[in-house]
Amino acid sequence: MSDKVFVKAENLYESMHVGEDIKNRLGQSLLVSGAVLTDSRIQSLIKKGYGGVYVSEGLEKKVEESKRLVERGEKDAYVGFEVAEEALRQIDTKTKDDPTSVFFDSQIKERISKGIEYIYNNVGTPEMDNAVNSITNDIIGAIDSNKAIAINLSEIKASDEYTFKHSVDVATMALLLARYRNFSESQMHDIGIAALLHDIGKTRIPDCILNKPGKLSETEFEVMKLHSVYSYEILKNTSSYNNAICSATLQHHEKMDGSGYPYGLKRKEIFSYAKLISVADIYDALVTDRPYKKAIPAGMAVEIMMAMGDELDIPSFKAFMQSVILYPSGSIVLLSNGEIATVVENIPSVPLRPTVVSLASGQVYNLSADRNCSGIIIMDIIKS
Repeated sequence: MSDKVFVKAENLYESMHVGEDIKNRLGQSLLVSGAVLTDSRIQSLIKKGYGGVYVSEGLEKKVEESKRLVERGEKDAYVGFEVAEEALRQIDTKTKDDPTSVFFDSQIKERISKGIEYIYNNVGTPEMDNAVNSITNDIIGAIDSNKAIAINLSEIKASDEYTFKHSVDVATMALLLARYRNFSESQMHDIGIAALLHDIGKTRIPDCILNKPGKLSETEFEVMKLHSVYSYEILKNTSSYNNAICSATLQHHEKMDGSGYPYGLKRKEIFSYAKLISVADIYDALVTDRPYKKAIPAGMAVEIMMAMGDELDIPSFKAFMQSVILYPSGSIVLLSNGEIATVVENIPSVPLRPTVVSLASGQVYNLSADRNCSGIIIMDIIKS
């Protein structure tokens, strides 16, 4: 296990790992050992008067070095760590395949990538409409062809460009959630179209705001928030999209508690398609690099969404938790107790807490059900 070192609050930085539980005066844990520090968590600790905290020294370097060696092909499937015989036995007997996830073959990926780029270069034209329908059918076909019930985002990347990738990721997730919630085929088709086009209004946002490398000013953010209204207007000005599709693009940033935009709608006022798209949109935005922020780990993204509480539609979020695969079976992960482990089974509805096997000892950690494992979390994924 890595050594702990005390770091003053003003010297803390994002990606550091907490070295021991941080508790308040009542003895309640604010952050458990192994938790990853974010800017908001650091600022919260400073506001609460913490002069500093213990962090796990060396864990970040250990993970990054392992990743670099894997990328260069210098380490095997277990990234060069010594693997106990008992670990191999447990991995062999306890590994279970993940639920079938959405898969795009190379031809479909290429077709989708070209199609989504074509859409953004032909906004408001009949050609755009044809491309949207074609891509939606491709995604639904990929879900249907292998009876997919889960999504592993690392497998569906269709483009390196953010807007294109984001649109396809959100559409794929939203469609899978819609299937889980038993929406009809015609409803799914509408949801797919709305999700693909939910950000089409960003074509009207100035590039200096859309791709600004720093935080937006209040005035700039007000301009950015207009993109959902612009999406609605673009679709409404054609005869190809029904009111359900147009409403979903307009409302995809509304929140259940009324804290969203553009109109501060609440619960029943928000169209059902928008509730699905919102969950997918928030997750994908968190785990994707943008000019103004780095992507955060998938597990941390889910933690943030869980903390959003009343902001998200509960049935849509439950469907998301049932569907998303954060740590595919066979992934190599770093645990908060300093051990390297491999994932052997994902548990439906608790994607943050799979069952893992320690490579060094062969010990099985059932993170979802064993109370003795309640203080152990997955801190990072080394290799998927």
